[in-house]
Amino acid sequence: MTRRNQSTRGVRGGNRFGGNRQTSGNSQNTKKKEKRSPKYHPSDPDFPYADVTRSLIERIGMEGLEYPQIMISSIKELNEPDWDGLKPKLDLTGQEDEIEKEAKKEELKTESVEYHRQKRYWSKAKWHVHSLIMSFVTSKMKDKILQEVNYNEKIESDPIELLRRINKFMTTSDVIDWEPITLWEALQKWVNCRQKGNETVIEYRKRFEECATTVLSFLGDSWLEVFAAKTTAYHETITRLMACRIEKRSELQLKSKNFKQNFRMSL
Repeated sequence: MTRRNQSTRGVRGGNRFGGNRQTSGNSQNTKKKEKRSPKYHPSDPDFPYADVTRSLIERIGMEGLEYPQIMISSIKELNEPDWDGLKPKLDLTGQEDEIEKEAKKEELKTESVEYHRQKRYWSKAKWHVHSLIMSFVTSKMKDKILQEVNYNEKIESDPIELLRRINKFMTTSDVIDWEPITLWEALQKWVNCRQKGNETVIEYRKRFEECATTVLSFLGDSWLEVFAAKTTAYHETITRLMACRIEKRSELQLKSKNFKQNFRMSL
C-alpha cells in the first residue's frame, strides 16, 4: 500500500504520460517567441517601422480616445492636422436671403463648437499617445531618442515629432548617415551634451564619450592631423610617434574642454 501511494503521488506531481514533458516545455518556449511584441528598434529586421506602427494604431483604437481617427491619420501621414485649413468659415455667396444667412451662421456655430472640441481633445491626447509610443520602443531606441538635442523642447511633448525621429533612426542608411545635416546634428549633441539631473558623473561621462565618438567617426583622422600640425608643439622635424602623441593629446584636450564646460553648466 505504501509503495502504491508513493507511486501515485509521483505520477500526479509529474507528467502522467512520461516523455511529453520536454515537448510541453518546448511548446511554451515557442509560444513565448510567437508572443514577442513589435517594438521600435534601430536595427531589428523582424519589426520594420511600418509593422510596429500598425500595432501602435491598433492599440490607439482600443484606448477609448475621443476622435481617435484624427490621431491615427496624423500618425500615418507623420503630420499634425492642418487646424487652420480645417477651421470652419462662413461661406456666403451674397445671394442668400436673411433666413438662409441665419441658417448658415447657425451651422457655422455648430461646426465651430465641434472644431474647438476636436482641437482640445487633440492637445490632451498628445501626451497620452506620446507615452503609448514610448511603451513601443526598445531600451536602445529610447537611449537614442533621449540623446536628441531638442528632446525637451520639441520631442517630449509631440508624438508626431517623436515618430519622425523613430522613423529616421529605423530607415537611415549608411549613405544618409554621412549627410552634412547628420554631422551638424552630431556636433550639436556633443557640444550641448550636459549632465542631466538624475545622471551620475560616470553615466554622464559614458554618454559624453558616445557623442564624441560619433563626431570623430564622421570627421575621420585627417582633420585631427591637420589641426595638430597647426599647434605650437608640432613641427616638421618631429617623429611620427611624437606626431601621433600630439594628435591624441589634441583630441583629449578638445574632449576635456567640452566636458568641463558642460559639467559646470549642469551644476
